[in-house]
Amino acid sequence: MKMLTLDASFELARVVARACGVSCLHPNIITFADGENEIRLPDPEYYRDEHVVIIQSTSPPVNERCMQLAFTIHALKNAGARTITAIIPYLGYSRHEESAQFSGMPGEAGVIAGLFEVAGLDRLCTVALHSGDVADFFSVPVVNHKLSAFIAEHIMGNLAACGVAGPEQLCLVSPDAGGADRVRAIAQRIGCSFSVFSKVRYGPDKTRLESTGVLDRSKTVIIIDDIIDTGGTIVHAADALHGRGVKTIFAWAVHPVFSANALERIDRSCIKSVFVTDSIPCEYSSKKIEVVSIAQVLVTMLREDGLCTN
Repeated sequence: MKMLTLDASFELARVVARACGVSCLHPNIITFADGENEIRLPDPEYYRDEHVVIIQSTSPPVNERCMQLAFTIHALKNAGARTITAIIPYLGYSRHEESAQFSGMPGEAGVIAGLFEVAGLDRLCTVALHSGDVADFFSVPVVNHKLSAFIAEHIMGNLAACGVAGPEQLCLVSPDAGGADRVRAIAQRIGCSFSVFSKVRYGPDKTRLESTGVLDRSKTVIIIDDIIDTGGTIVHAADALHGRGVKTIFAWAVHPVFSANALERIDRSCIKSVFVTDSIPCEYSSKKIEVVSIAQVLVTMLREDGLCTN
């Protein structure tokens, strides 16, 4: 196996490469005066007839990183790589599985899938897709690690740090109906209760959050979501819980996009701590953010594929 990474996942890829006992190289990214990119492999013969793995999240700036990844795949195909596997911990445009304008028609995620496949992609591995339907846009094999067991294990290992003696004192909450299956699966692994919020419209431009399931205000609550973008969803859910008398609120989200003033929103919120993964690298100024690495998850995926033999 040969491994490459681009700027978006440099540190994460280095840890994965070290665990697999391989080098992790970085292609040269040439940027022209008009903003166009070109990918140059320092030693193209190094990849001929090899199984190559690229680790790269297509996080903001999403368009630039999508194109750089596609160009890297294309360069490797031209160099004669036997197979090309892209590990994309955070897949940009995964929230665009359906067209916003044309009901029932594919969204931009379908274009991204086509772009990578035309470039020469043979296999995609990703983590916590916002919608599992996105995998259907690809004709190549797709592995989507949902992280339910990973999150459950982390929560169980940090009960004391959250001030919880046992699962019976814990309640998991999905901030919207779309995440209900994820939260249910994690709660079942832990053996705790869970609740799901849904947005209910009760007048013109007026909505409120209503919960389904048991919500005991004496319990510690962990809000679980796949993505924190602007922070609005998770902070509004925390405010609703606090308004119902819940005293201790944490949050767990896989992908820390943190657009606009998300970190400031979280800092001002009643959430005590937010656990996120390193699917997207970032320098966090907030003391409330705690990063949990998914490097071992990626190593396991490579071992199961037979690419990592360590």
